[in-house]
Amino acid sequence: MKDQAMRFPARFMGGRRGRRNQRRTYSGRARPRLELLEDRVVPAFTASLTGTIVAFVGDAASDTLAFSDNGSGLLRHNRGSDPGFASDIDLDSSVPGEQTLSIASISLLLVTAGAGDDVIDMGSLNVTAALDGQGGTGDAILSTLDADFILTDTALTASTGASFSLSTIEQARLTGGPGDNSFNVGGWTGAGSLDGQGGTDTVVATKDADYTLSDTELVIGSGGGGDQFVIGANFRGSTFGQSGFIPPDTMGAVGPDHFVELINGRYAVYRKTDGAVLQSSSLNTFWSVHAGVPSPGSTFDPRVIYDHASGRWFAAAASNPGSASSSFLIAVSKTSDPTQGWFGFKIDADPTNVRWADFPTLGLDADGVYL
Repeated sequence: MKDQAMRFPARFMGGRRGRRNQRRTYSGRARPRLELLEDRVVPAFTASLTGTIVAFVGDAASDTLAFSDNGSGLLRHNRGSDPGFASDIDLDSSVPGEQTLSIASISLLLVTAGAGDDVIDMGSLNVTAALDGQGGTGDAILSTLDADFILTDTALTASTGASFSLSTIEQARLTGGPGDNSFNVGGWTGAGSLDGQGGTDTVVATKDADYTLSDTELVIGSGGGGDQFVIGANFRGSTFGQSGFIPPDTMGAVGPDHFVELINGRYAVYRKTDGAVLQSSSLNTFWSVHAGVPSPGSTFDPRVIYDHASGRWFAAAASNPGSASSSFLIAVSKTSDPTQGWFGFKIDADPTNVRWADFPTLGLDADGVYL
């Protein structure tokens, strides 16, 4: 028999194409040519944009789909790395390039999550949407708005204009803002969590049922079962004896699993579920040890925020008041877990040493961090 060649793609031969058609002889019989199949990746989510209607469709896995403003008014999502998407503002995975749409122009946002236990995080969007969890038993809707909410089994509406129709959604996690918010949950039969944030917040539940209410939980009886809402977690933060400063310049931020407190004289990380202290130190130690800033000096007026889009914590402060060595300090967490370390930086407040830094504020968007 005649020998036959085995053909290997160049990437398996170190890119040396000269060996691609090299003959190899095997005893007994000729071996056929082998062709490697093209790699295929099944996308977690696909999307399409038809006029002003945006549609996302998930797969059978348990995934998270999160929406936000990109900082310029465009709809942003967290699936930019899925096959077919050009970026996190691309709304059509079947068309090359970025297909974008402003949030204000959206007439309808459709989400069909798929067979897994999916999380649909609507962030602070004020849009009209139809959300279908499809399969799974733990599909969840998240919304964060300084608003009054009305939640039923088939709809979630907010006084800011958000209107979401719901289908096969089993959990709701609603977060208010600094204002006085109300949460009307009498028409909901799933599980959920309510976090009022600031202000004087109210839970409303009008239903022919037995109620059990504590500082952290509301259980609504209904026939053979009950509906459970966790009303956030209440726990004591740092005391004057721990910080040693008046005023403390109270400052904190909430992430998926943690609450980070950064006040004059004190840094602490709490677990959201029970308020357990996971990490703590003085404010100066936070900057010198946790953030790794060399010789930060005497630090004060701290700020901290959590960015849901990047999954990172950002902190800022000033140091050395009334001194020529006055500086701005800024840090970003290495992961979404603030106890796993930070990257810190020090910026000279005034190279001419005429003025010193005081009471910095902190903000960010898709383009940068602002101090």
